[in-house]
Amino acid sequence: MNISLKICLVFLLVCTLVSANKKVTVHMVTHSHNDAGWLKPFEEYFKCCTNKTLTTVVDALIKDSASDNPKNYTFHWSDMAFFYRWWQDQSTSIRNDVKKLVREGKFIFINGGWVINDEALPSYKESMAQMRLGLDFIQKEFGTRPHIGWQIDPFGSTGLTASVLKKLGFTAFIENRISNDFKKVLKDKEGYNFCWEGHQVDENKEDDRILTYILQYFYTLPGLRLDSGFIGTNKKAYAQQFWDYKIQTVIDSLNNVSGGTVPEYHIMAASGDDFAFQSGHQVFKAFDDLITELENLGTNKGYDIEIKYSSLYQYFEDFKSLNLDLGVFKGDFMPFQETWPGWDWNDFWTGYYSTRLHMKRWIRHTFNNLESIKAYLTIKAVQGNKGSVNFKSTTQASIDQINEVINEAEKRWAIMMHHDAITGTHTAVTEKDYYNILKQSNEFLTKAYSLINDNLGLEAERSIHDQLKAAVDKLGSNTFDHYTVVNPTADRRSEVINVTLTSSLEVDDTYAVFLHYLNGNNDTLFKNVHSSYADIQDMDTSSHELQTVRKLFVHIEMPAFSDIHMYIIPCKKGSFECSDKEHINTLSTKSEPLTSKTHRMIRNPAIQLEIGKDGKLRSINNFRRKIKSNLSERFTAFDTRKSRSGLYLFNPRSAQIEVKTNLTSIWYYELPNLKSIIQVEHGGGATRFLKTYSIDQVGLDENLEQFFLEVHSFTSEVWEVSFGIKKDKQAKDSEFKTFIDDSMKLVERPIFDKNLDIQHIRPEELYGYYTSPCVNGGMLSETVKKQDVDEIHQLSWANSNPIGCTLSSQNQIDFMVFRNIGSNDLKGVDETPIDSHATYNSFIFRLDMNDGAYRRNFAGSILNSPLFIYEDLEVSPAANKRLTAPGAILDDIFSTSSIPHLLHGSIDVVDIKLVRHTILNIYNDYEIAMVLRNRFNGYLPLNKTSKHKGEGLFKNKFIDTMKSSNKDTNEFKCNDSKTILKEHRYDIETCEYIIQNSKPSDFHGLEPYELAEFRLVKSSTLEALNMKQQGLNSAS
Repeated sequence: MNISLKICLVFLLVCTLVSANKKVTVHMVTHSHNDAGWLKPFEEYFKCCTNKTLTTVVDALIKDSASDNPKNYTFHWSDMAFFYRWWQDQSTSIRNDVKKLVREGKFIFINGGWVINDEALPSYKESMAQMRLGLDFIQKEFGTRPHIGWQIDPFGSTGLTASVLKKLGFTAFIENRISNDFKKVLKDKEGYNFCWEGHQVDENKEDDRILTYILQYFYTLPGLRLDSGFIGTNKKAYAQQFWDYKIQTVIDSLNNVSGGTVPEYHIMAASGDDFAFQSGHQVFKAFDDLITELENLGTNKGYDIEIKYSSLYQYFEDFKSLNLDLGVFKGDFMPFQETWPGWDWNDFWTGYYSTRLHMKRWIRHTFNNLESIKAYLTIKAVQGNKGSVNFKSTTQASIDQINEVINEAEKRWAIMMHHDAITGTHTAVTEKDYYNILKQSNEFLTKAYSLINDNLGLEAERSIHDQLKAAVDKLGSNTFDHYTVVNPTADRRSEVINVTLTSSLEVDDTYAVFLHYLNGNNDTLFKNVHSSYADIQDMDTSSHELQTVRKLFVHIEMPAFSDIHMYIIPCKKGSFECSDKEHINTLSTKSEPLTSKTHRMIRNPAIQLEIGKDGKLRSINNFRRKIKSNLSERFTAFDTRKSRSGLYLFNPRSAQIEVKTNLTSIWYYELPNLKSIIQVEHGGGATRFLKTYSIDQVGLDENLEQFFLEVHSFTSEVWEVSFGIKKDKQAKDSEFKTFIDDSMKLVERPIFDKNLDIQHIRPEELYGYYTSPCVNGGMLSETVKKQDVDEIHQLSWANSNPIGCTLSSQNQIDFMVFRNIGSNDLKGVDETPIDSHATYNSFIFRLDMNDGAYRRNFAGSILNSPLFIYEDLEVSPAANKRLTAPGAILDDIFSTSSIPHLLHGSIDVVDIKLVRHTILNIYNDYEIAMVLRNRFNGYLPLNKTSKHKGEGLFKNKFIDTMKSSNKDTNEFKCNDSKTILKEHRYDIETCEYIIQNSKPSDFHGLEPYELAEFRLVKSSTLEALNMKQQGLNSAS
């Protein structure tokens, strides 16, 4: 026997002796994982499974608690969508029993979101919204809040999640689905517990860290699915299997991390399964038997062992006593990849970024609708109350009723954040149910809009009704169309909007457009304004055929947090008869398209866009930045048959093909002083694309440097299709970096390298590895070598909905715009769906350069924070419908126009709503609750008092919960010199720079990168809030 082998054996013996006789405490964390739709729809799962689980588990906990010899059962629950559904059916007696179980720590809420959300595709606003919905319900019903996260099934994990949970007051969270290779490194070298430093949401980055635990095996038990007989007849054999997977791995890991010096072992064993515990009594009895076997096994191994029903809260509290030096992880675990012994490849879970794109767009649209209606409610209620939040009882009743309707909409939308909903990884029957859920959500939002108009806000002056009636009479029409435009952002908006008209295309109508709006001095005006309309092309979602629709375009300007009202009246006579100076002096002009297939340029004072006679993008020239770049575009595809690609995976195993389609038609429209548009149709039959390029002629200066691109796509081929844009190099030695906007930060991602040392069968499979979830957009950054100083050229984009982006070369980005599945990737859904919906993806592109360019690129675009338009069509003046006047609020709070480093979109409005107090329950007042984020690195002051006497702005660094600091719970030691997984994955960098200026004295507002909560309240409430905060600070 050689010397090295003897040393190894001695080391193992020492470790075994060190481990033996030590105290081992196994915390059995019983749970049931309930998908809010997957193989079956939500309601079907509830009736077959979840109802049984909650009913029998609660009964078992009640009986055990009342027993003379209790086993001290505990049970963890994470998803509020199912719990809320069950709760509605329970008697007062059962509800009281459950509340008692919660107080006693028997029934334990963890995570607490409406669902366990996907982590790749939702924006941080969406993730936070669905979390807050569930947490608010728990707080209201049980007077408590979970503060441990439980993200055990999403397909990969992001730093965004860590940041969101930390700001919601969470102290720790559990993750599961990361690469098997990463788990092995954690076990062997670095430990399953570490400090995760997410995206910066505080000035002090150390405050952004959250204790994280990666499950050592999985959230399920080893072997078969969990039921009352899961242990089987050979209990000792099953106990040994459980020991190996759930216990021994953690003992080994703790020894490796501590060098064998850990004083005792605290082990968390996640013990549950999908829809487990449907026979609660029997399953707990089976666990009793398993615990007995495990304790015998541990004793035989020489351990002082205790295995108990426990809670995640107790586990983390006991783990803290180990006083371990924890490493720091910076970055994320995307993409999620799997490999197993015997495989020659990795499975790249990146296909779901683009599966069922049509649904993804509707989910994002519904969220924008939801956020806009909350803002609209706040605007109209405060406007109608003369700028105050001190409402009368009659107004409070209306607000309560409207909030209940909005809440019904939000509960349905939030289901779509589930990790098998927005991902598209579900069956066809579940897809149908999800579409119905989205439909219901939007119906509730429409109802809320009507209730707001009927009950709140200042009614428009009688003269407005009279002028509309006179205009309708003059134009020979019987009705007008009413559109309400809502600005839910903290920015002044100046842009061109469009609406689809309902009048017949066979008649060359003209239109009179009136705006009821606030000017720069907040004076209310009613004015007949310039507009243009055009009959443009659209792709029908169901038939996939092109159809002509009439769009009317108009330029609007809006203050922050405001609404305006637009009235469109068709002229049923000749244009000459409709025009007169008294009522209508401006009629819409029609833009007739030019259809010749020629080389064209469209331009405004800031940029010029070149489209070749083949209908493809050629170049963009930014006059203001003095930079031009040649561009090219392509459509490519992979055949999904005989591949590893499926609903979840993107693992192509055939050569990439160029999608060759004929140029069918080109349409060119010029809408004077508003917009220039070029539409291009490629193909027909099995594969068809419709592209629309446009630039605005009017608007904010910085937004005039952008161009818009909309891509409609459909194919019946069994392909996954990508649309790519390539930026030509400015110099031979240019160096490129690519950044993806995950909605919170621009994060660098690796660019395609066919020589990557990772398991794969064909080079094409690596496209799956180099595909990222583009939540909000991204950027290609080119360093151009110059003699004096290098130049940074940046081509950035925003996208309207989450989509898979493949970084296919140094200077090209491919967007996967359509997916038909020809293979089963064997991840749970035994279907290969062909998408029947045409997809529609919108982009905004911008070419910029040098210092500050990334900030302009990253500022909130009109796609990511859109104005929202509500419609009331064919309104009769004779009906005397209540019309509200335009309103704007909070202009005295957001007096930021004089700040030199402020950009459009610097303040990201995460949420704004009008609610009764949630922090101080003793007050029954209303407040405006806002969650805001500073996207950049300067201090943004906000006025602390409003112009309305007796009201002011309270700042809370945490969301929905009062805490003194991040450091007042679970004081774990994070070792900055110990970086987790640094050598085992690519480095992740963000476009961050040093803090721009020093903190002003007596500063009140948003610190650099900060995500915080602000509440506009009555003075008495403000005083109470400040006293409570001071008390917490003193206590810490």
